[in-house]
Amino acid sequence: DNATSVAITIDSSERVGIGTTSPEHLLDVISSDSVPARIRSTANSNMALEIDSASNRNANVEFKENDSSKWFVGNEASSDAFRFFSSTANSESMRISSAGLVGIGTSSPSAPLHIDTNTADANNPFINFDNNDGNIGQVRMTSSGDFGFRANTGGTGQMFFQVNGSTEAMRIDSSGDVGIGITSPNLNSFNNAVTLSGTNNAGYELAKGSTLHGAFAVQGDNRVQLINFQNADLTFNTGTSATERMRVVHSTGNV
Repeated sequence: DNATSVAITIDSSERVGIGTTSPEHLLDVISSDSVPARIRSTANSNMALEIDSASNRNANVEFKENDSSKWFVGNEASSDAFRFFSSTANSESMRISSAGLVGIGTSSPSAPLHIDTNTADANNPFINFDNNDGNIGQVRMTSSGDFGFRANTGGTGQMFFQVNGSTEAMRIDSSGDVGIGITSPNLNSFNNAVTLSGTNNAGYELAKGSTLHGAFAVQGDNRVQLINFQNADLTFNTGTSATERMRVVHSTGNV
């Protein structure tokens, strides 16, 4: 110290104060510096800062604002989980279990990422994806247990599925039209069309288990086919009772 200021104080309880003459803890540092402390290692090895609690006691770091507690972050002794606890909300916000499972809104995660909610929108938990352009996509669950994806506000509201890196395999546009192998489905202005496109052949396959039974297909020579791959007749049925109107006999081709 110098003649007019005290640099370090050690009180009768062996508490050390730096920047304060009334330390409240074993080490109490008060400073107007934006970086009041630095711990630096010059050893040729990895560095660690140890926070070692007594047996069966949590080891936490507490974050405060103007001496008001905001967050506790640290190890939970009873489960060896690393958790984030909000002092303001008086509740746990997130934890990482000893098995590496992440729980948000739940203290018992059962998957690599387990999200639960008890907020005002508790019946409809969701994850938002926001590109800061006003375009929001969601993965969400409804109160009835339905699970789905939403191409939300902004943009064209289309949903696409890519495979093999960035190759688009399927798209659902804002009108509910589905395109497989094509990025602009509904080529003839049908309502809720499903459009399949391929460089040579495209079609629907109809199977029972792993056995192919039939198909709607367009061939490379532009023929449109309705195919029965089994040794059975091809029938055309209408009405709620599926009344047969026409039959093609498989063995003869007679109609």
